[in-house]
Amino acid sequence: MQQPKGIEWEQVSFVVGQREDKLPHPLPEPLFRRTCARCSAQTYTETGYPLDVPLFCNVCAADVTKQVKEDPASILQWDMPVALKARLIDIAQERRIPIEDICRDFLQWKLGRPTQANLFTKSSKKHEE
Repeated sequence: MQQPKGIEWEQVSFVVGQREDKLPHPLPEPLFRRTCARCSAQTYTETGYPLDVPLFCNVCAADVTKQVKEDPASILQWDMPVALKARLIDIAQERRIPIEDICRDFLQWKLGRPTQANLFTKSSKKHEE
C-alpha cells in the first residue's frame, strides 16, 4: 500500500476515520475499512493508511482529543492528506470564505463537537522560529 503524501508520519499519533454508523450519504469512493483501535467499531477512511498507524473512529477520536487538550504537557496538532486539503480549499473558494473556517467546520463535523483547531502551515512555523 502506498502511504499518502503530504503527511509527516513521524509526527502522527493516530488517524481519524468515520465510524460505520456515522457515515455520510452518499458514500464517497473509494472507502477503506479498518477497525477502531479503541472501541473495535468498523471505521472507514477515503485513504488507505499504513497499518502500523493507529486508526480511531471519529467518536473515540473526539474523546482522545478532549483528553489531550486537558493535558498541559501535550500539543494537539491536526494534519490532513493533500487530497483532502485540496478539496477543502476548493470548497472555501467556491463559498468565498476563509480556508480556516472550512477546516474548522470539517473538524467539528468529523469529531461531532466544536473544536478550537487553528490552521498553520510549515512556512509560517519556520517564520516563528
